[in-house]
Amino acid sequence: MMMLTLSTARSLGIHNRLNARASINGGARYLAHMESRLSGDIHKKDRIWFALAAYNIGFAHLRDARDLARKLGKNPDLWSTLRTVLPLLGEKRYYHDLDHGYARGLEAVRYVRRIRNYADILREKTRTTSVTTARPF
Repeated sequence: MMMLTLSTARSLGIHNRLNARASINGGARYLAHMESRLSGDIHKKDRIWFALAAYNIGFAHLRDARDLARKLGKNPDLWSTLRTVLPLLGEKRYYHDLDHGYARGLEAVRYVRRIRNYADILREKTRTTSVTTARPF
Protein backbone atom coordinates (compact mmCIF):
# COMPACT_ATOMS: atom_id res chain seq x y z
CA MET A 1 0.00 0.00 0.00
CA MET A 2 2.76 2.47 0.89
CA MET A 3 5.04 1.20 -1.89
CA LEU A 4 7.85 0.18 0.47
CA THR A 5 10.64 -1.88 -1.02
CA LEU A 6 11.30 -5.25 0.56
CA SER A 7 14.52 -4.02 2.19
CA THR A 8 12.88 -0.86 3.53
CA ALA A 9 9.92 -2.82 4.87
CA ARG A 10 12.29 -5.28 6.51
CA SER A 11 14.28 -2.43 8.11
CA LEU A 12 11.01 -1.08 9.54
CA GLY A 13 10.06 -4.48 10.95
CA ILE A 14 7.26 -5.07 8.44
CA HIS A 15 6.91 -8.73 7.58
CA ASN A 16 3.89 -8.45 5.29
CA ARG A 17 3.77 -5.38 3.03
CA LEU A 18 0.18 -6.30 2.10
CA ASN A 19 -0.97 -5.74 5.68
CA ALA A 20 -2.54 -2.27 5.34
CA ARG A 21 -2.07 -1.25 8.98
CA ALA A 22 1.58 -2.29 9.05
CA SER A 23 2.23 -0.75 5.64
CA ILE A 24 0.68 2.61 6.53
CA ASN A 25 2.42 2.71 9.90
CA GLY A 26 5.74 1.79 8.32
CA GLY A 27 5.33 4.31 5.51
CA ALA A 28 4.57 7.07 8.00
CA ARG A 29 7.64 6.14 10.07
CA TYR A 30 9.80 6.04 6.95
CA LEU A 31 8.54 9.45 5.81
CA ALA A 32 9.30 10.88 9.27
CA HIS A 33 12.78 9.34 9.03
CA MET A 34 13.35 10.99 5.64
CA GLU A 35 12.24 14.34 7.07
CA SER A 36 14.54 13.98 10.08
CA ARG A 37 17.56 13.50 7.79
CA LEU A 38 16.98 16.75 5.89
CA SER A 39 19.26 19.74 6.32
CA GLY A 40 18.13 22.37 8.77
CA ASP A 41 18.61 24.91 5.97
CA ILE A 42 15.48 23.69 4.17
CA HIS A 43 12.58 26.00 4.95
CA LYS A 44 9.82 24.51 7.10
CA LYS A 45 7.14 24.92 4.41
CA ASP A 46 9.24 22.92 1.94
CA ARG A 47 10.45 20.11 4.22
CA ILE A 48 7.50 17.83 3.57
CA TRP A 49 7.99 18.07 -0.20
CA PHE A 50 11.69 17.25 0.12
CA ALA A 51 10.86 14.34 2.43
CA LEU A 52 8.26 12.99 0.00
CA ALA A 53 10.73 13.26 -2.89
CA ALA A 54 13.32 11.37 -0.80
CA TYR A 55 10.68 8.76 0.06
CA ASN A 56 10.11 8.25 -3.66
CA ILE A 57 13.58 8.54 -5.18
CA GLY A 58 15.85 7.78 -2.24
CA PHE A 59 17.74 10.10 0.06
CA ALA A 60 21.04 9.75 -1.83
CA HIS A 61 19.47 10.92 -5.10
CA LEU A 62 17.82 13.82 -3.28
CA ARG A 63 21.26 14.79 -2.00
CA ASP A 64 22.61 14.54 -5.56
CA ALA A 65 19.86 16.86 -6.77
CA ARG A 66 20.70 19.40 -4.07
CA ASP A 67 24.40 19.19 -5.01
CA LEU A 68 23.51 19.67 -8.68
CA ALA A 69 21.37 22.70 -7.80
CA ARG A 70 24.39 24.25 -6.08
CA LYS A 71 26.58 23.53 -9.12
CA LEU A 72 23.99 25.23 -11.32
CA GLY A 73 23.94 28.30 -9.06
CA LYS A 74 20.45 27.58 -7.73
CA ASN A 75 19.15 27.51 -4.17
CA PRO A 76 19.13 23.84 -3.06
CA ASP A 77 16.93 24.61 -0.07
CA LEU A 78 13.75 25.49 -1.98
CA TRP A 79 11.27 23.02 -3.43
CA SER A 80 10.64 25.41 -6.33
CA THR A 81 14.30 24.88 -7.29
CA LEU A 82 14.50 21.17 -6.60
CA ARG A 83 11.45 20.35 -8.69
CA THR A 84 13.28 21.81 -11.70
CA VAL A 85 16.59 20.09 -10.89
CA LEU A 86 15.35 16.58 -10.05
CA PRO A 87 14.41 15.75 -13.67
CA LEU A 88 18.02 16.46 -14.67
CA LEU A 89 19.07 13.33 -12.76
CA GLY A 90 17.76 11.39 -15.73
CA GLU A 91 20.00 13.20 -18.22
CA LYS A 92 23.43 11.70 -18.89
CA ARG A 93 25.18 15.06 -19.11
CA TYR A 94 24.21 15.66 -15.47
CA TYR A 95 24.03 12.24 -13.81
CA HIS A 96 27.44 11.04 -14.96
CA ASP A 97 29.09 13.50 -12.52
CA LEU A 98 26.81 12.70 -9.57
CA ASP A 99 27.73 10.39 -6.69
CA HIS A 100 24.72 8.11 -7.16
CA GLY A 101 24.24 8.36 -10.90
CA TYR A 102 21.05 8.03 -12.89
CA ALA A 103 17.67 8.49 -11.24
CA ARG A 104 14.13 9.02 -12.49
CA GLY A 105 13.85 12.46 -10.94
CA LEU A 106 10.85 13.46 -12.99
CA GLU A 107 8.87 10.66 -11.35
CA ALA A 108 9.68 12.06 -7.91
CA VAL A 109 8.49 15.50 -9.02
CA ARG A 110 5.25 14.00 -10.36
CA TYR A 111 4.80 12.00 -7.15
CA VAL A 112 5.09 15.12 -5.01
CA ARG A 113 2.83 17.10 -7.37
CA ARG A 114 0.09 14.45 -7.15
CA ILE A 115 0.26 14.48 -3.35
CA ARG A 116 0.19 18.29 -3.27
CA ASN A 117 -2.85 18.31 -5.59
CA TYR A 118 -4.63 15.75 -3.44
CA ALA A 119 -3.85 17.75 -0.28
CA ASP A 120 -5.30 20.86 -1.96
CA ILE A 121 -8.47 18.94 -2.84
CA LEU A 122 -8.85 17.69 0.74
CA ARG A 123 -8.21 21.18 2.13
CA GLU A 124 -10.82 22.69 -0.20
CA LYS A 125 -13.32 19.92 0.53
CA THR A 126 -12.82 20.39 4.26
CA ARG A 127 -13.23 24.16 3.93
CA THR A 128 -16.41 23.95 1.86
CA THR A 129 -17.86 21.20 4.04
CA SER A 130 -17.33 23.17 7.22
CA VAL A 131 -18.85 26.29 5.60
CA THR A 132 -21.96 24.48 4.32
CA THR A 133 -22.53 22.55 7.55
CA ALA A 134 -22.08 25.55 9.85
CA ARG A 135 -25.32 26.46 11.64
CA PRO A 136 -26.31 30.02 12.36
CA PHE A 137 -26.75 30.94 16.01
